[in-house]
Amino acid sequence: MTALNYEDLPQLQQEVQRLLGRCMLRLQQYERVIKVLVAHHSLSGPIHDLERVCTARIDGTAGKTLGSLVGELIGSYVVADGIRPPEDAMTDSPEAPDWFAMHMAVRLPDTDFARVACELREMVDLRNDLVHHFNVLHLVCSRRG
Repeated sequence: MTALNYEDLPQLQQEVQRLLGRCMLRLQQYERVIKVLVAHHSLSGPIHDLERVCTARIDGTAGKTLGSLVGELIGSYVVADGIRPPEDAMTDSPEAPDWFAMHMAVRLPDTDFARVACELREMVDLRNDLVHHFNVLHLVCSRRG
C-alpha cells in the first residue's frame, strides 16, 4: 500500500459516496421488483371483484419492509422442488359462482432454493446495515451542525 496524499482525499471520499449511492439505488430497485412479484404472483377472488383484490394486494405490499417482503417471496413465489405453493381457498358458494385463481412460482432444486433464500436474506442484511449506518452518520452530522 502507498501513503495517501491528503489532496486526493476529497476525490476518494466523493468516489466512495458515489459507489455507496449506486449500491443503495440498486437495492431500492431490487426492493421494487420484489414488491411487484409479491403483489402480482398470486391472485384469486370473484371475477367481478378482481380489480379490488389486486389493488388490495398492491396496497398490502406498499408499506412492508424488505425483510418481510423477502419472507413472503420465499416459499410462496420462490419454492423448493418438494414444496407446493400455498393454494388460495376457493369457494363454490352461490354468492361467488364465478371465481378466478392464478398462481405463479419459481420452483428450484433444494440446493438452489437454499442458496437463493440465503442470498436474499444477505441482501436484506446488507441493505439494513447500509441504511442504519447512513442514519447514524446523518444523526452525527446533524448534531454537529
